[in-house]
Amino acid sequence: MPVPETSSNLRTWVTLLSAALCVLAFATSCDDDVLIPPLAVCVPMLDSLEPAQGPLSGGTEVILSGLFIATEQGVRDTRIQVGGIEATVTDVTRGTGCLACDQCILAALRCVECERVCRGENGWNDIDTGVWLLPEACSEEVAFTTPAGDAPGPTPIILTTSRGSGVGLDFTYIGDDDDDSAGDDDDSAGDDDSAGDDDSAGDDDSAGDDDSAGDDDSAGDDDSAG
Repeated sequence: MPVPETSSNLRTWVTLLSAALCVLAFATSCDDDVLIPPLAVCVPMLDSLEPAQGPLSGGTEVILSGLFIATEQGVRDTRIQVGGIEATVTDVTRGTGCLACDQCILAALRCVECERVCRGENGWNDIDTGVWLLPEACSEEVAFTTPAGDAPGPTPIILTTSRGSGVGLDFTYIGDDDDDSAGDDDDSAGDDDSAGDDDSAGDDDSAGDDDSAGDDDSAGDDDSAG
C-alpha cells in the first residue's frame, strides 16, 4: 500500500525538528562522548601570601599559594594585579602530589569534589589505570614582585589565568612613616647624654662642693688671725 504524500512530509519535518533540538541542546548533547570540559569551573583559589606586606615603593618578592592557580602555560598564562597595578610574575610551580588532583579535574563534573582531592582530603580513582590514588595534597605556588603602591594599607590581590580569576587576599603596603626613621630612633633624641645626665651640669665639681668657696682655709679658719 503506498504511503500518502502527507505522511512522508510529516516524517521529514519530524526528522528535521529532532536534529534542530539536538543542536540547541548541545550542553547535554545527543552524543554521550561530547561533554563540557569541567576544568572551566575550577577557578583559581588563593590561600596565602608570604610575606603579606612590604614597602610602598614596591619590589617585594612574594610567594602566593593556592589551588588551581597553575596551568600548563606557566608564567605566560598567569597575571597578577596588586590594587589594579600589574605585578611581575617570575615563576609558577607545582608540587609532586598533583596526580590525583589532575585526574579528578579531567573526570569530575563538580569542582568542589576535586578541591577535597587536591587538598589531600580524599583519594581518587585513576581513570587511565583504574588504580586508587591515595590522598595527597597538591601544592601550587606563584612567585611575583610587587609594583609600587598608591597609598599605605591593605591592597587586594587578583590572579587571572585561562581558568578564570581568583581573589580574597590582600597585600599591605607600609609607608615611610612606619619605619625607624621616626619615633623609635636611636639615642639622637630623648636619651642623649648631651642633656640632663651629662656631667657638664648639676653634678660638676666646678660648683657647690669646690674647695674654692666655703671651706677654703683662706677665710675664717685661717691660722693667721684669731
